[in-house]
Amino acid sequence: MGDDDRRTADSLHLWVADGIRRAIAEGEAGAGERLPASLGSTMGVDEGTVRRALEILRREGLMELRPGLGMTVAVRDVGGRRAPDEEARARSAIHR
Repeated sequence: MGDDDRRTADSLHLWVADGIRRAIAEGEAGAGERLPASLGSTMGVDEGTVRRALEILRREGLMELRPGLGMTVAVRDVGGRRAPDEEARARSAIHR
């Protein structure tokens, strides 16, 4: 099955969520970082689809809503707690 077959209207946001999960797992999107604003156009989907995907990832704990930054990759260690060094980096990114 090709990529186009998987991207039906009902599952498009799931396909986007899988792509973001993969980017996080492979280190392309680091803890505390915002995803590119062009993500929707890069993936060929509209902003509503991206928002639905990000909400799924937020419920899974992979993304978090941060005041002043919006949705970012969650800052967590393996045990689910914030890693102190990554928390400090995320805070400093807010003040840049």
